[in-house]
Amino acid sequence: MACRLLNFGFSKILPLKNVLGGKEIVIGSKYLLTNQRYVSPNYGRKLRVMKGRRAIAGAERIRKRSEWDSWNYKAELYAFGRRLNENISEETLRWVFIHDSYIEKEEQKRKELDIPSQDVQLDLKSNAPLIALGEEVIRNYIQRYLPHCFPKLPYEGISAVENYLMSDEVLSHISSNIGTKDLIFCEEFQPTESTLAASFKAIVGAIVTDNDVPRADNFVLDFVCPQLVAKDVFEIWDLENPLDVLKGILQKHGLEECEPRLIFESGRTTIEAIYHVGLYSNKCFLGRGPGETVNIAVEMAAYNALRKFFGIQENDQPLYFGDKARSMDLNSSIKPKSIREWSSEILNSKYDNRPHCRPVLFARPGLSYEASKAVKRFYIPEAPFPATEPTLNGVILAAAAHAN
Repeated sequence: MACRLLNFGFSKILPLKNVLGGKEIVIGSKYLLTNQRYVSPNYGRKLRVMKGRRAIAGAERIRKRSEWDSWNYKAELYAFGRRLNENISEETLRWVFIHDSYIEKEEQKRKELDIPSQDVQLDLKSNAPLIALGEEVIRNYIQRYLPHCFPKLPYEGISAVENYLMSDEVLSHISSNIGTKDLIFCEEFQPTESTLAASFKAIVGAIVTDNDVPRADNFVLDFVCPQLVAKDVFEIWDLENPLDVLKGILQKHGLEECEPRLIFESGRTTIEAIYHVGLYSNKCFLGRGPGETVNIAVEMAAYNALRKFFGIQENDQPLYFGDKARSMDLNSSIKPKSIREWSSEILNSKYDNRPHCRPVLFARPGLSYEASKAVKRFYIPEAPFPATEPTLNGVILAAAAHAN
């Protein structure tokens, strides 16, 4: 008996005497096909029994992919090389995934079974040379790549970003997502982060061995450098005392010390209080930042000013990838300076004449806090600084009168 099931669920075949009305499709002389879903009355009891058995047996252990009958290591290696689109020989790929811990484990098994090593030789080669070569290639490329992407960032920031990209956390994430977990020969299962990261370094070393260094550089560009996308440099670089760093930079360039001023607040007496603090030097706007407290807002404002100085704002030039990155001359020497030696042509010029220099209408000696709170209502962020002193005094007096 052939029939077409309906699209809206499992169908049920009922005897003709159990169906009311003539809306169903007649399949035979005795049975009809309806859209009523059929559930066995014992289905719930079966599920409870299966759940109880699973609780008694415990969770199913994690099995190696090689334990399944369909496992073919040679085919997996070939598919892995094709996915990467790299010309790596099968012999080199086998070499990539054999770690020292696996060789030591196999030798220990032979000793426990009293198998003489001279009778049956263990023909395995450690991937330690490939790991060392790959780590050198990755670090060398990153050190040449980052100064071109962050030309204003000090040496400490470049070093922090480099260490982040070379960390086991980042490299193991890349290694796991390109499918190395099932191919690795190591002592432990599942492979640890350090083992996954070492396997990725060995892959880069294998590309250098079977091809050349430029090919490996392109591989690093495509897989490692994109890990910086949507990352804030200050989340990677733990800069201590950003306000002190900002003051040191201003002092080095002969500018006045920055001064924090409260420019906005809301919900002071609530648990959701918010403060916006601006930093100013010689009545010129440097940066602003929000915070739950005034101290946090001052720190965020210092970070905002440093982002402008170091060229790492969200609206700055994005990182270089693809053909544009490959066309860059990374051999040109760009040596980042430390924070103590850092300087900027923008800061060396007359900072007061910059287009984005904003006024501080409430940064006046002797102005009370209550008056400064009122002045913020007259504050126009993009307005030019008043050219005459009476204009400025008039705004201050109006704000003080409003506060009283």
